[in-house]
Amino acid sequence: MIKSKNIKKTLSVSFTALLAFSLISPVYGDSSTTTSAGASTISAKVSAKLNQQFSASEYVTYLVKLKDQVDTENQHERGHG
Repeated sequence: MIKSKNIKKTLSVSFTALLAFSLISPVYGDSSTTTSAGASTISAKVSAKLNQQFSASEYVTYLVKLKDQVDTENQHERGHG
């Protein structure tokens, strides 16, 4: 019985520490900051007119056009085939 209580207490403390670590680790593991090279690449892909609109206003409405489109009819047939 004593070993069982010690094991339970050890596991409880271990899992509590693991949970606390998992709550803190995403803050330090976030690599969403862009470097200056990455920012210049992004700016090159965005039109100058849109950059001016963002400079003038915090909120801008714009349309994103994708080069590749999904063939939904083909995907539908493959899913039900």
